[in-house]
Amino acid sequence: YKPNERYYRSKILPHLGYLKSTYASDTFKVLSEISDGAYINLYDSKMKLIKSIDHRWPQSEVDTNTGTRRCGECTGGTLSSFVDFDVSNDGKVIAAKDQYGKVLLLNLEGELLHIFKDSESWWFLHFMDKNTLAYYDSDMHLIIPMRIDDLKN
Repeated sequence: YKPNERYYRSKILPHLGYLKSTYASDTFKVLSEISDGAYINLYDSKMKLIKSIDHRWPQSEVDTNTGTRRCGECTGGTLSSFVDFDVSNDGKVIAAKDQYGKVLLLNLEGELLHIFKDSESWWFLHFMDKNTLAYYDSDMHLIIPMRIDDLKN
């Protein structure tokens, strides 16, 4: 729907997911959940798929006995099962929280730029601009803005 609440366009999605969009961008961002992982799919304004982004952990870095949010018995995989995400305003960086409670910064190829290891309490990831990521810290009950310029390098 457009802001005037008139129907604009629709798309049947292949998986359970949720959508994010902003007034500043005509790109739709969809978190598509499958039982053993998740993909962040980017669509243009005509709902044509632009890119599908995922992240796989090296086997040695994660506990493969941990299931995903949607499938506790889906163990053994290394595909991240994202539970929250946002795309920077310039569309170049993705912040995503996975089933291990880690917030990751990824590029559009799904390559890891940075890991926030103590981020289990971070929710509602949101880019305020291309270099400022904000999140709600459920332990401190605060919204925290953070510059990510230096973290990406």
